[in-house]
Amino acid sequence: MKRYGYLYEKIYARENISAAIDRAAHGKKKRHDVKWVLANKEGCIDEIQHLLITQTYVPSPYREKTVREGTQKKERHILVPMFFPDQIVQWAVLLQTIPILSKGMDAHVCGSVPGRGKDEARRYIQRWLRNDPKGTKYCLQLDIHRFYPSVNHDALKEMLLRVFKDEKLLQLLYLIIDSAPGLPIGNVTSQWLANFYLQGLDHYIKEQLRAKYYVRYMDDMILLGPNKRKLGRAKEAIEAYLQSIGLEINRKWQKYRVDACGIDFLGYRFFHDKTILRRPLMLRITRKVRRTAKRKSWNPHNCQSILSYMGWFKHTNNYGLYQKWVKPYIKVKRMKGVVRRESIQRNNAGKGVRNP
Repeated sequence: MKRYGYLYEKIYARENISAAIDRAAHGKKKRHDVKWVLANKEGCIDEIQHLLITQTYVPSPYREKTVREGTQKKERHILVPMFFPDQIVQWAVLLQTIPILSKGMDAHVCGSVPGRGKDEARRYIQRWLRNDPKGTKYCLQLDIHRFYPSVNHDALKEMLLRVFKDEKLLQLLYLIIDSAPGLPIGNVTSQWLANFYLQGLDHYIKEQLRAKYYVRYMDDMILLGPNKRKLGRAKEAIEAYLQSIGLEINRKWQKYRVDACGIDFLGYRFFHDKTILRRPLMLRITRKVRRTAKRKSWNPHNCQSILSYMGWFKHTNNYGLYQKWVKPYIKVKRMKGVVRRESIQRNNAGKGVRNP
């Protein structure tokens, strides 16, 4: 395996740090700490460059944030790094290492990969079910128990050592990795290091287990096959592999006939002849639509949210439900106008142009 060096100098280059500030600030430009960095960009570049050249950078303490996710409003604790200097340093590292970290990534790995999100994973599953009903008769569905908090630092460092030979870069990566247990979800490096950590598993499943239909979205895995016995053997092999890198399968893994209950994945339920929205997601959409419709004025955030939900219906067989429970309550054209005006105002503000 080729090992890469001479990257650290590129990381602390002024143009790289400047680009890292822009990437870290994306979508956060209204925050006070971000505004301050952007207003004092040259000075911030000088300070971060000095920290990296002298190797005196030390990750700041994390801020803990609690969020509620999904229809069940499951509580999740996230460690959030400081914007300056930590998020900027992480982006400076990623801008030079992403092409290398993603080099061995399997084509069917989705999630936290540019151009490969939920839509790409959905397309894979729909295509496989449509084109090969016999070969996709059964489904093995797995996810990794507490994946991010369980990533073994020593195992991850050993994997990185096989790819990078730049000692200063490795020391910086180790500093970021050791700044918290596992991989903190709030770190921008975590999503890339997580996918890198599971690259060996992906290749093992595709090349050693010869899984023809396999897709992974973050730590959720789907394997399709013609019989349950083969999928059962694959499950045991995957479990053993994960144990070797300090991980374990969630006890709620499933093995079932696809047309009996459908593949419950990414907000959809997939069958050979149709794709429908999961019931909790459908309820969430209809409630959001009706709440928004009752308001006298529509703000850009709500309009953007509703319009994004419209995309879910395009790829499903829920048109009847859309006609009955969604379409009567919204005016798509008006919502697009609200979003468009807000976008123009934001762009004008960024250019220093006064809005009418």
